[in-house]
Amino acid sequence: MPPAAGHAEGVNALYRTVQAAADLGIKQLTVFGFSTENWFRSEEEVAALVALVGDSAVRFREAMLEQGVRMRTIGDLSRFPPKVQEALRATCAATQECERIELTLAVSYGGRNDIVRAAKKFAADVEAGRATLDGLTEEAFTGYLDTAGLSDPDLLVRTSGESRLSNFLIWQVSYSEIIVREILWPDFGKEALLDVMKEYQTRERRHGN
Repeated sequence: MPPAAGHAEGVNALYRTVQAAADLGIKQLTVFGFSTENWFRSEEEVAALVALVGDSAVRFREAMLEQGVRMRTIGDLSRFPPKVQEALRATCAATQECERIELTLAVSYGGRNDIVRAAKKFAADVEAGRATLDGLTEEAFTGYLDTAGLSDPDLLVRTSGESRLSNFLIWQVSYSEIIVREILWPDFGKEALLDVMKEYQTRERRHGN
């Protein structure tokens, strides 16, 4: 099957996982949907991915409203066609009052790119007199990242048996618990989420203290 078929099934996995997470009382869920590196894949695969991002934002909008899912995005949306950008922004705006779970969709996102863009924002504030170098702390810098306002992840789940971060939230996951599973993302859902949550409950989180 073409890669686009796997990506399409991955969207269904996302839908199942968001439902399961909400049922478990999880309040924040961030999913890597499209990385900055994905732009370098074949023209056909990139086109399919881009179309899927926009179509899914429209397709699941009503379901998110019904289930109390507030959506936000992180990443450089400017690389997407205007139609896709508008679909994402419209869904984010429509679901802003939802409170059951917050879904953060990382699209056209890369951890290094996030840090670089944050550094540029801070530099612009210094140049404009809105900030000073002496005022830069880790907490202050966090406010310039795409994830400003979100808690750092407690848990990072890596599917497909891969044991690497793949440029995902590299600032934010400094003290996240990491659980690797062999299951492929298109097969992920309630049972897989329950499995990783059971292991997470056995972890002792010390944050270096």
